[in-house]
Amino acid sequence: MLLTGAAGNTKETGNDAVSYESIGNEETKVCLAMNVITELGTLHIEENEKEEELTIEEEDADGQEEEALSREEKGEEPVPEAQGSMENHSDPGEEEEAGITESQEALPQEPVQPPAPEEIPQTERIAENASSSQWIISISSEDYDALLRIVECEASGQDIKGRMLVANVVLNRLNRGNFGGSVREVIYQRSANGKAQFSPVATGKINRITVTPETVEAVNRALCGEDESQGALYFASRAHASPENMAWFDNHLTWLFAYGGHEFFM
Repeated sequence: MLLTGAAGNTKETGNDAVSYESIGNEETKVCLAMNVITELGTLHIEENEKEEELTIEEEDADGQEEEALSREEKGEEPVPEAQGSMENHSDPGEEEEAGITESQEALPQEPVQPPAPEEIPQTERIAENASSSQWIISISSEDYDALLRIVECEASGQDIKGRMLVANVVLNRLNRGNFGGSVREVIYQRSANGKAQFSPVATGKINRITVTPETVEAVNRALCGEDESQGALYFASRAHASPENMAWFDNHLTWLFAYGGHEFFM
């Protein structure tokens, strides 16, 4: 530290050299003493500030070390030191959302399948397809379903003509008028004693049968006017009918012809 006297002489304190010739008076000595005290106080304050800064740095370092040890004990990832300006860093949540959006946009979009049409019963689909044909006999979808079923039951295993002949008999009865006012009424007609006219109605087989394409063809052709029945109103299978029933056919009806295991009567 360098001290300057009133007469321009100098004196260095501490490790510095002291060199001045004289001090004028007591007042000068007091001033010099005050300067020394002031300088020493300033030095003391600076040293205290440096010690406080060192203490704060040591405490921060200790706190960071304790936090790192605590994260390590808990198995957490260490916190990375911040680098650069905060303006250059985006929110991690926003980056994740952006990544999800980009990945979703990159995926190919599956084509939207149109809803499946309502399931339509087999015979109704057949009726819709057959309605465009040139039927000369117009019947309802319910009548069409019943006609398909009774032909399938009575002529299953026969050729187209054998199936068509059964359909002709039903249609002949409808035209006669005294067997029922619709195809369905003709098929489900019962006698005065409650006996069904067709055995598949009595047994319930008509409700369980599955209609085949051959029967569909035969029925459609009959509705379009093909008829080889010779006006027959009855048919029976002698091999399966009881003797009493066949006796009634033989005694009360006119025999016309036989085809496909059936005998036809008028």
